[in-house]
Amino acid sequence: MIKLIAVGDINLGNDKKAIQDIRYNESLQDIFKKADLVFANLEGPITNAGAEPVNGDFGLYSEFGTIKFLKNYGINLVSLANNHMGDYGPLSVEFTIDFLNENGIRHFGWGKNINEVLYPKIITVNGIRIGLIALTFHDGRNAENYIPGMVPPEEPYYLPLLKKTRDESDFVIVSLHWGFEMYPYPQPKDKDLAHKLIDQGADLVLGHHPHVVQGHETYNGKHIFYSLGNFVFKSYYYKGNKQKQAEESKQTMFVSIDIDSSGIHSFEYLPVYYNEDLSIQLVEGEKKDKFLAYYKNISDILVSKKYNSVFRKFRLSFEFPLKQKMTAIFRKEGLSFSLPLRLLKFLVKFFKIGLLRK
Repeated sequence: MIKLIAVGDINLGNDKKAIQDIRYNESLQDIFKKADLVFANLEGPITNAGAEPVNGDFGLYSEFGTIKFLKNYGINLVSLANNHMGDYGPLSVEFTIDFLNENGIRHFGWGKNINEVLYPKIITVNGIRIGLIALTFHDGRNAENYIPGMVPPEEPYYLPLLKKTRDESDFVIVSLHWGFEMYPYPQPKDKDLAHKLIDQGADLVLGHHPHVVQGHETYNGKHIFYSLGNFVFKSYYYKGNKQKQAEESKQTMFVSIDIDSSGIHSFEYLPVYYNEDLSIQLVEGEKKDKFLAYYKNISDILVSKKYNSVFRKFRLSFEFPLKQKMTAIFRKEGLSFSLPLRLLKFLVKFFKIGLLRK
């Protein structure tokens, strides 16, 4: 039997003092350290970057104290396949991998070249062979013949890798960095992808990137957690403006899964809340009941026959709150030539999304 705990995105930022002063939750530490594997998505490299991101605009990284955070919570398995891991170039990822290796933290999703990332990653825990695959569908740095990076997010690459991993494993976990940020619902095409991955051999799909939780689905006896949300994510500055984490990002969860030789034996998900000072607390009482009811609701919606329609309606309301959009358009100075153009662009985008089937 293996006890697996899975959480979502982790980025502690570059405030050394804040990381040094983190107050660790002893109850949560106790739960996590009793597990055999504790998985997270490491959002960005661990470095004191000291340089501009390679795209010259925006990047995320975490200071060295992140290693202490991971170890204090018993996190011993991380995905490196996300849209921020390569923000400061391959050298910062090499440093990150060295830090992880030195501290006994397993990792997957990044390789020195295309051959390395397409070679099955298998770990053995309590006699069970666990296959690990990590993919990102958001601006990942794809590995090439002589270039380090991630598995290209295209079927001719990841489906053969899944087959090889399935052949050599007892249980296959696929970590996916996907979806729209701040959406409580996955794209219909992401549902289709998750189903295909399970049909091709995955036993468990763990999603992240939206920064809020999305629902759980059981498909053909296998389990999909579309987004585990943030586990802890530091607010950051971009072009002089502080990008604060929304309240719905801070209300998050972890899932505890028992795996035996036949697959997933049982699981439960429990809500947690993280604060601006990077401390985390277990959610109890009425707030816990409210979260679990919410999570059940978004999970039930996932499997409804009208899901595609629900998703389209949510996307329209989220992207185009009409009152706010119209106010913003007409608040500009006077009736200039640019006003009808702005209005036209808005309406074109509105109807384009409205007509989308997926």
